[in-house]
Formats: sequence, C-alpha cells, structure tokens
Amino acid sequence: MILDALTDVGGLELSSRFASVKKGDLAMSAERVFAGTYITEVEVREKALAWVPEVMRFACPAPEAGEAEIDSADAEPGVDGETHTPREVAA
Repeated sequence: MILDALTDVGGLELSSRFASVKKGDLAMSAERVFAGTYITEVEVREKALAWVPEVMRFACPAPEAGEAEIDSADAEPGVDGETHTPREVAA
C-alpha cells in the first residue's frame, strides 16, 4: 500500500526507488516524502503534500437535474466591494 501511495505522487520511478527497502525503512521514507522533507522533484513534493488516501477523498458531486447554475445576475456586492455569488457569500 505504501508503494501504491508513492506511485500516486511520483509515478513508478519514485516507487521503484523504494521497492527493495524493508517495511520499517519504507514507512519512515514514505513519511518523509509525504511530509515534504524528502529531497525530490518539486512536482513530486507538491503532489505528496496535497495527497490524501483514497478512503478520505470526497467524490465530486454531479449537478442534479434541474439545478440551475449560478450566474453573475445572482451575484451580490460584498463588504469589500467585490461581487460574490451566493455560494461564495455562504462560504
């Protein structure tokens, strides 16, 4: 599972670096990768810091039939003078 997580963020190249490592050392190395303290490519570090296990990911909700998109006509001026949609105001 650890190697799968490493593949998610760095591809087969990253996971193959650790393929022959003992489980304890693999766990420590993976902890460093996902903490952003492992020396690696910037893209891999950014992906690792943003990575979330599959069981913790939220599915993107599909818009329901009949649900209208909010357009700029529904927007309201905010305290800062910028125009915000009702969703932005609620957030």
